[in-house]
Amino acid sequence: MEIKSVCILWEDLPLGIMANTAAILGVSLGKHAPTLAREDVYDSTEGKHPGIVQYPLPILKANQETLASIYQKVQTMEDVYFVDFTNIAQSCLDYDDYIQKMKKATQETIEYYGIALLGPKKSINRLSGSLPLLR
Repeated sequence: MEIKSVCILWEDLPLGIMANTAAILGVSLGKHAPTLAREDVYDSTEGKHPGIVQYPLPILKANQETLASIYQKVQTMEDVYFVDFTNIAQSCLDYDDYIQKMKKATQETIEYYGIALLGPKKSINRLSGSLPLLR
């Protein structure tokens, strides 16, 4: 089975928030999928270069409606792992605050800053295949 990963960002975010969102999604995806990163490598002087992601991780863009739709679809897909980052997470100072605010959130109050997906290429393409690259 061919594996694919993508990171989809809300196209209307400021550049700094986009970069922060992509970093958070990448770290979170890596925590739950430790086989994404490969073994360390060494250069000719024995300088260590820690293992990096073995699959490409394209950064795509989408509007808020598309991100919310992808979130809803991925909820029912057992073969796709996802991580989302929202306006609620961005507004919190610590994780306990995030937990409490999410307990009160509704789909109407959540804005998706980004979603990272990992799974079979066919499933990921079904969810994100028509989205453009972030440029």
